[in-house]
Amino acid sequence: MKPDAVFAFFAGGGAVKFVKDYAAAGLSKSIPLYGAGFLTDGTLQAQGEAAEGVKTTLHYADDLDTPANKAFLDAFKAKTNEVGDIYAVQGWDAAALIGEGLKATKGDWAAREALVAAMRGAKLDSPRGPLSFGKSGNPIQNVYLREVKNGKNALVSVAGQAVEDPSRGCKA
Repeated sequence: MKPDAVFAFFAGGGAVKFVKDYAAAGLSKSIPLYGAGFLTDGTLQAQGEAAEGVKTTLHYADDLDTPANKAFLDAFKAKTNEVGDIYAVQGWDAAALIGEGLKATKGDWAAREALVAAMRGAKLDSPRGPLSFGKSGNPIQNVYLREVKNGKNALVSVAGQAVEDPSRGCKA
């Protein structure tokens, strides 16, 4: 077989092993490796040089050049002395979303219907880019093509703008 490319879906330790084995077998020299973002997110340090050139798609890239991402990365570094990543962004967004709900209910956590309505209608200026929610409550967000360069998931392009789950069958 002579594939044009390989697409893999691994995360964590499995991703580290696969990417290292792929490179060790010499495949990365002739067959590009693509994957879901979690193939490299949270695993780049362990993958080392083997990950260079791997392309993935995800709703975040380490070097998004937006004011919201720069503010997030600066605040995260100042608080934790670590570099923010997708996992930290998701926590950041969750806190911002809860904040939108509490703002709408003037801090009344028991006002569940109003809280949920405000959260469903939220439009966040997230470190990942514009973030809102569809009728099923799933995110509407950009998806980015990234390439591992110098140990980072570097932005290549926007692969899909305002991508929304069609929520087929959703009655919400």
